Amino acid sequence: MNTAIAKISYKQDGINFNREVFVSYPAQAVVVRFTSDKPGQLSFSCNMDRPERYKTYAEQDQLIMKGTLLNGKRGEGMNYNVRLKAINSGGTVSYNKDNITIEKPMK
Repeated sequence: MNTAIAKISYKQDGINFNREVFVSYPAQAVVVRFTSDKPGQLSFSCNMDRPERYKTYAEQDQLIMKGTLLNGKRGEGMNYNVRLKAINSGGTVSYNKDNITIEKPMK
């Protein structure tokens, strides 16, 4: 591996799009960067869910998922907490109970 970043680039309707993903075990973080070569071309929604035993909610500028895994013996196992935050250039970011929407950021 030459870098710790996974990248994909593609062209659609004359617009170049890029996705970059970086994972840091020590920081317990996954960072994803979406870009396009024309302003206002990225709009998407993202949610966090799983089949069972969780709660997702919006708090300030983050989407938060908390839950407890099963221990394999019909009891409670590990508690977990996941946070999702969008940082964009221009456009709007909105949160609701289990969804984040990014509309037309400039980069």
